Amino acid sequence: MDNLIEELEELGTERKNAVVSLLEQIIRHLLLLQYWTSEAEYNSVHWKEEIYTFRVQLRRKITTNLRNYLESELDSIYKDALGFVKIKTQNLVNFPLECPYTLEQLLNIEWFSV
Repeated sequence: MDNLIEELEELGTERKNAVVSLLEQIIRHLLLLQYWTSEAEYNSVHWKEEIYTFRVQLRRKITTNLRNYLESELDSIYKDALGFVKIKTQNLVNFPLECPYTLEQLLNIEWFSV
């Protein structure tokens, strides 16, 4: 019984990590698309493709509980994404310190990427 409980807990952790990773990727690419204007001309199609792909993958994995988890962790996920884009843009872009997106916007496959 203990092994079964451990396996179920690990499965839950893996699913949380998967949806967090996908949401972070969506945020990263939205930030680059929206704020890194000097690179948008060359990269916007690629970033939009990535956003779409990550949203599709997230839609296939998300449950009500995982959605609630993402909502509660959105600030932390945003901070991680922000750290990445700051490095990628060599701190040459002024990104918002707080997440400018709602979870609904981030999950909406048609919002800001199509």
